Amino acid sequence: MINFSTLSKLKVILKFFGLKTTIYNIFYFFLKIFLKSKNTFINGIIFDIYSKKLKYIITENSYKEKFILITQDKVISKEIFVKGEFDIKKLEKTLEFLRPTHKIKKLYDIGANLGVTCIPAIKRKMILNAIAVEPVMQNYDVLKMNIILNNLEKKIMHYNCALSDRTDIDAKIEISKDNSGDNRVILDTNLDNLNQSSNIQKIVTDKFDNLFKNINGNEDLIWIDTQGYEPKVLMGAENLIKSKAPIVIEFWPYELKRNGLWVPMFKILEKFDFFVDLSEKVLKKKKINSHSLNDLSSNWEKDKYKDSSLFTDFLLLKK
Repeated sequence: MINFSTLSKLKVILKFFGLKTTIYNIFYFFLKIFLKSKNTFINGIIFDIYSKKLKYIITENSYKEKFILITQDKVISKEIFVKGEFDIKKLEKTLEFLRPTHKIKKLYDIGANLGVTCIPAIKRKMILNAIAVEPVMQNYDVLKMNIILNNLEKKIMHYNCALSDRTDIDAKIEISKDNSGDNRVILDTNLDNLNQSSNIQKIVTDKFDNLFKNINGNEDLIWIDTQGYEPKVLMGAENLIKSKAPIVIEFWPYELKRNGLWVPMFKILEKFDFFVDLSEKVLKKKKINSHSLNDLSSNWEKDKYKDSSLFTDFLLLKK
């Protein structure tokens, strides 16, 4: 965790951006005042203009949350620029569901990206503090800057690694060209699907249980979005599972199957007592047993096997 004085923060941010980007961001500030528009279409055009000139831009939403964004990121960064937030309603929905049984104070943001979940969660007082884990160096550098911009150095600890079922100093990740949230750890099972032009980077992996020892089952929420790598993360988290802390995972059949982790995913689900599908309008616990897992597996197999765009998120619970 890093602590900076105001002057040090300014120096770090200016060094990160450079003078040219700073000038463009000043221009954007006055342009937005001139337009006086919250129109998402206009903001989308402005973002696309910036993407032709700059690598990074700064924006601030109505909650006074500040973000450095990556202009080549046409998904997460663009949505924050256009709408002011990305997918934070899902976290609100989860916390509301857990409120009768848990007193969540800390968020473990695994696959933290640019801080688009943990930063709003603290700024909007949903939680008290967070731990952010992000393996991709560019994302991690921006994550650190965003923590500084929002004065959250004392409330968010951060780690530059990928969580897995083993420690590996020579793992690899496939970097998306236009989506900072779609970087995928490479397994032997998906090597044949890589493009020759893919941007492959080395990363370090470690186990959840190695890094985080004292999980509070009543006060901690684990939030995992790792693009079909979730079973590997939880294979290295036996102590976490035993703690009975609530865990949210992305459930993406296409990438789970591409990684050869479809069957291991169901073995992981068997370790829990209930799951909640967060895509449903009214959230309800569903008991995990052979019948519910069979139903879940067969429905996805039949209807959604070849559609890479279909996914959901599960909240996993133990008694």
